[in-house]
Formats: sequence, structure tokens, C-alpha cells
Amino acid sequence: MKLFPNPTNGLFTISFPVQQGSGLLQLFDVVGNKVKEEVISPWSQYKQIEIPGLPDGIYFCKIKWDKIEGRVKVVKVTK
Repeated sequence: MKLFPNPTNGLFTISFPVQQGSGLLQLFDVVGNKVKEEVISPWSQYKQIEIPGLPDGIYFCKIKWDKIEGRVKVVKVTK
């Protein structure tokens, strides 16, 4: 998985390998609280995420399709 741009101002894109089934994207803050969750459509390669209402900081993005899982760190900086 790749995430760009990183750091981000609140709008970023994640690229990942194509999967046949739907996936689930979850975004967590540094203490492990889930702050966002979205479904990923089957056969997708990219997902654009917006987090304008979240404070600046470090977040962890997890994408899961059945038994396949990927994780990536994202840094939000708006200043």
C-alpha cells in the first residue's frame, strides 16, 4: 500500500493491489480510537480519503479484505 501525499493537509489517496471483493478502510488515532471507516469497492486500486475535521497528528490507516490486510501511517499537518 502507498499513501500520498504524506504528510497531508487532510486529503490523501491510498493505492493498493486490486482485490475481487469489497474491503474495509479504517483510520485510527495514535491511541487506537477509530476515527473513520469506509467501504472499498471491489476491483478498486485507489481510495481518496478526506479528514478535514480531524486535528493535526499521526493516524494509522488499515485496509482489510477477508484474510489480506495492509497498514500505513499518515501524518496530518495543516499549518
